[in-house]
Amino acid sequence: MDTEYKEKVVDIAQTILLSAIVLVTAWCGYQAGLWSGVTTFNIAKSHDSALAASEEAQIAEKSRIIDAMVVANFTNAVIEKNQEIIDYYLRHLRPEFSQLLSEWLATDPLGNPDAPPHPLAMPEYEERIFPGYKENVEKLRQSAEILMKEGYRAKRISDAYVFRTVILSSVLFIGGVLPKIGPLNLRIFLLSVDYLVAIVTFIQLLFMPIARF
Repeated sequence: MDTEYKEKVVDIAQTILLSAIVLVTAWCGYQAGLWSGVTTFNIAKSHDSALAASEEAQIAEKSRIIDAMVVANFTNAVIEKNQEIIDYYLRHLRPEFSQLLSEWLATDPLGNPDAPPHPLAMPEYEERIFPGYKENVEKLRQSAEILMKEGYRAKRISDAYVFRTVILSSVLFIGGVLPKIGPLNLRIFLLSVDYLVAIVTFIQLLFMPIARF
């Protein structure tokens, strides 16, 4: 095989390799951008879920404080046997809370030692006033945690695409300067190394997750 023929083969092989690398590099950049968007979206949604959980917990806590103040005044009225104030609270409180107070009064708290010390100590308080509160907060927090993990996973995938873009860019650079290298044997060696690195990278890309809209 003469030198001229070898050079033509090297040129054709180089052209095929560089063309393939340009296309795959563009694909890697596209995927890196998409996965970066997935990262941003998931982290933003995670923050929203965490904020919603915090807000729901704060609202519930404020409601508990208000209920505690109301119960304190109501209990004092019961102890003082001030029926006017008792009736006032029973008429003006929200229905589910007013019903709870009535049920507490039915336990005869002043005469029955086994009666709950105050309405907030009754299990019905949590069941009726805050139905599903703890479950909702826990679901929101779990959702925030899952979304954050998915965001970090997307970031790792984006970084992996960027890393392979850098590798292919290096191969592209070496392939681009091959014509400037004098010794044909050295060109063939470098081109072989380029092909090896490119093929390994291409195979790795086949098994990487693909982001879609």
